[in-house]
Amino acid sequence: MSAKRKPGAQPGNLNAVKHGLYSRYLRAGEAANPDALDVHSLEPEINLLRVLIGRTLALAEGVEDVETSVKVLGALGMTANRLAVLMRAQQALPPPSDSKDVLTQALEALCKEWGLL
Repeated sequence: MSAKRKPGAQPGNLNAVKHGLYSRYLRAGEAANPDALDVHSLEPEINLLRVLIGRTLALAEGVEDVETSVKVLGALGMTANRLAVLMRAQQALPPPSDSKDVLTQALEALCKEWGLL
């Protein structure tokens, strides 16, 4: 006799997996907001670098070989540099405009132009 099936998604069901650009590289709980894919933001890339830095640190824990430690430190240094560059670039991006505000402004300009206001 087989076990009674529980309601809802069964273990191993991948129906709810997010299909974002980095979804296959992130484990559950690693991304701050995996659903947010804003083309005007570098947050997904920044989050991915932070996750990879954390994974690298976890893998390097307990490494006592000097050569391996130097390689890991070099990789972490380069990654931290890239993270800093992304964070500076993120700050330089203009804030995303709300499309509703843009449409409202356009309609107001047309109404003024046509003398409806």
